[in-house]
Amino acid sequence: HCIRTGAKTQTLIALSSGEAELYALVKACSEGLGIQSLAKDFHRNLSIRTYTDASAAMGIVGRKGLGKLRHVDTQYLWIQDAAARKAIEFSKVSGSLNPSDICTKGVENWRLTEHMNRISVQARCDRAVTAPTLK
Repeated sequence: HCIRTGAKTQTLIALSSGEAELYALVKACSEGLGIQSLAKDFHRNLSIRTYTDASAAMGIVGRKGLGKLRHVDTQYLWIQDAAARKAIEFSKVSGSLNPSDICTKGVENWRLTEHMNRISVQARCDRAVTAPTLK
C-alpha cells in the first residue's frame, strides 16, 4: 500500500539531471527508512520499494563508487550499499506511467485522472460526510 506521497522543492543544487534524480531518490529512500523505523516501533516489518523513471539515477545506485561522476557528494552513496544489501528495492517505472508527474509538471486532464486512479485517489467536488458544517 502507498503510505505516503508528496512533492517538494529540491534544496540541493545539482549540476546534471542524473545528479538531481539521484538526490531525489536518496531523499525518498531516507524518508522510507524513517517510516520503516516508525513501523518497527509498532512491531510491523515493512519493506521499502522505490520507483523512479530516471535511468541515470538507477545506474548510479546499481554500481559501486562514483565512476565518472564528478560533482556528487560521497555522503549520498550510502544508497549504493543499501541496494547491494537489498535493504531497499529499486524499480524502474516508465515516464508515462509515473504518477509523481501530477506533482511535478503540468499533465493533461485524462493523464491526471489515469494517474489518480493508479494511486487510488479520487477527485470529488462535495464535502466529506464527517466535515463540520460552517455557518
